[in-house]
Amino acid sequence: MHADFCPPSIRRVFSLLSFAAGLLLCACERDGASDASRTGADNDAREVLSAVDRRIREAYTSAPRAALQLAWRAYHVADSLQLPRQRTGFERTLSIIYRDIDAPDSARLLCLRAMEAGYALEDRSAIAEAHILRAILHYENLQHDSALVEYDRAMAWIDESSDSLLLAKVHANRGNVYSGRGDYSRAIDDYLRAATLFETMGMAEVQATIYDNIAGEYSVLGQQDQAIRFYLLSVEHDLVAGKLLPLATHYANLGVAYKEKGEYDSARTSYLRSLHIAERFDLGAQRAQNYYNLGNLALREGELPHAESMFRESMRLSREFGLAYGIIINQMGLAKLRLEEGRLAAAQSIFDAVLPDLKRRGLRREELEVHRGLSAVAEAQNNPSLALRHLQQAHALQDSLFSRKTHAQMQETQLRYNADRQEAENARLRDDLEYHELTIERQRITVFAISVVVLLALAMLFLQYRSRKRRLAAHHMLEEQKRVIEEKSDKLAESNAIKELLLDIITHDLSNPAGTIRNSAALLREDGPDNELLDIVYRSSGRLIDIIENARTLSQATVFETIPREQLPLRDLVDTAREEFEGELADAGIDLDVQVDPGMTVHANPVIVEVIKNYISNAIKHATGGQRIVIDAAHRDGATEIRVSDFGDSIPEEDRVIIFKRSVQRTHAARRGHGLGLAIAERIARAHGGAVWSEANTPKGNTFVLRLPSKP
Repeated sequence: MHADFCPPSIRRVFSLLSFAAGLLLCACERDGASDASRTGADNDAREVLSAVDRRIREAYTSAPRAALQLAWRAYHVADSLQLPRQRTGFERTLSIIYRDIDAPDSARLLCLRAMEAGYALEDRSAIAEAHILRAILHYENLQHDSALVEYDRAMAWIDESSDSLLLAKVHANRGNVYSGRGDYSRAIDDYLRAATLFETMGMAEVQATIYDNIAGEYSVLGQQDQAIRFYLLSVEHDLVAGKLLPLATHYANLGVAYKEKGEYDSARTSYLRSLHIAERFDLGAQRAQNYYNLGNLALREGELPHAESMFRESMRLSREFGLAYGIIINQMGLAKLRLEEGRLAAAQSIFDAVLPDLKRRGLRREELEVHRGLSAVAEAQNNPSLALRHLQQAHALQDSLFSRKTHAQMQETQLRYNADRQEAENARLRDDLEYHELTIERQRITVFAISVVVLLALAMLFLQYRSRKRRLAAHHMLEEQKRVIEEKSDKLAESNAIKELLLDIITHDLSNPAGTIRNSAALLREDGPDNELLDIVYRSSGRLIDIIENARTLSQATVFETIPREQLPLRDLVDTAREEFEGELADAGIDLDVQVDPGMTVHANPVIVEVIKNYISNAIKHATGGQRIVIDAAHRDGATEIRVSDFGDSIPEEDRVIIFKRSVQRTHAARRGHGLGLAIAERIARAHGGAVWSEANTPKGNTFVLRLPSKP
């Protein structure tokens, strides 16, 4: 770029970079210099490059393309001098410039590189700035949740005592994110924190902007008293900072708040003050807006001639400065004025003339007002059918304006449009970035090419020798492992056969006496129906038979037979498990909260209830300090997840990996068992093709999860 076409600030930065290039040449010829000389040259280069980075950030908005080229040159200087902190700073600067020239892909890539470099250098300020920049990129892409996560990460790296300005920016930007997602109360909280920090730094101009944002949020919430209070604070800080240009906007906003509250005299005074400042500095758009606001006030108070003069002056200014929207809303104001005067035909003519332009521009709120105005005209003309038709159209527009689905579709359409519009530019910028990367890589390859070839030749000879030795050793080892595996396989087969025989004997011999006990208890209950002890024996014997049957079913699954499954009501399974622990829950003073949809089912064998029992038992034993257990379930990704959560002591992360292994108990647990319950639960889940695991609960405690696949 020719110097005559560069702003003075950019030319000064070019001169600084030339000095940095001279330092680079000196560094390349300093092989014979002393260590002190090299250190001095490095310090000089750091100071110059830091100054270049500051100047680029101050001046890039006036000439972004020139600043982009300059930043790349400075980046290569820092890289050649092996100054990682300065190189990381230029990566952040390049990301900022790419973001402002609508190249988000390049901005995200450089931001990620700057973040990785900041972590490598353990530079807290650099890490925080990278997270802030990443959050801004998410916010501009309407990814509000991701932006908030990045701001939280940035705050974790900010030193509040030394980086007050950075912390204030984070709070202000978080307020913008909350405002964008409609969470106005949280937006106000963050804006107030930012305003407090800016006040301690004496930055009255920035405070004025923050207070204006707070007032806007209160206005949206309908709290006009608070909105007026903060608009007045914004005006006060504008006057302290001596900034009259933003003062015009803040006075206009204050007038709107007064009008919404019904204090029309105060509103008129604010509009006139804003108009006086706008006329002094020849702010055409602000003047047109204030004349329009004054016209609306006059129309509301019945001062029709004054209202017409205000609307016409606003329209004249809008035409003079090319403000198409200003022309439209002033025409609508004149139409309302004609309606108040009773000149129905004139009002209808203006409304009809402006309606197609509103539809073409997509101004749906203004179109809504026009249909209401036409409805009023038709009603005054004793045409109820036409009035009803316009009123229905107004209602339809209102519904669409406040429909979340419509809003989401509009955002999606806008995102697609932006993506298509930037695709060509992003591709070109990615090519530029890849070219810079390849240039650096080629230089490094050229320097080390001969050494690499020699080393590769030697390495190949050495590898051939080692490979032959390893093949012989591996063959020897495989033969030994094959022999050991065959021996273990024989022992395992014999062990499985003994286990199957033992399980068959146990289940067969236990089934008969358990059935006899249940039948005897049933006969005795008929003779003594009010005997509570007989009821306990009858129910316990039934559970014993179920346990024996479940053991038989589980044994089939462990020897690779098919375990029968069916659709079972999940709530009934949970209630069955809960009944068994009612006494223990009452003794421990623990509340078991079941949050399972009664209509939810799982594809499983009834033995699956043992997993839920084990989870409840484990929560009672090891997490009684929380005094509460929650069971909930949900369908996720073609499977059903059942979660049992407690709020007691959290299990250490090193124990979560081993608690489902057989005969292993937590070393940190207050109470110890045999280590079989969770191992059995894991075996039952595996037989169903499912899985079990444990997670940390919030704010403390543990969540045990059972995941079962849905029916094929």
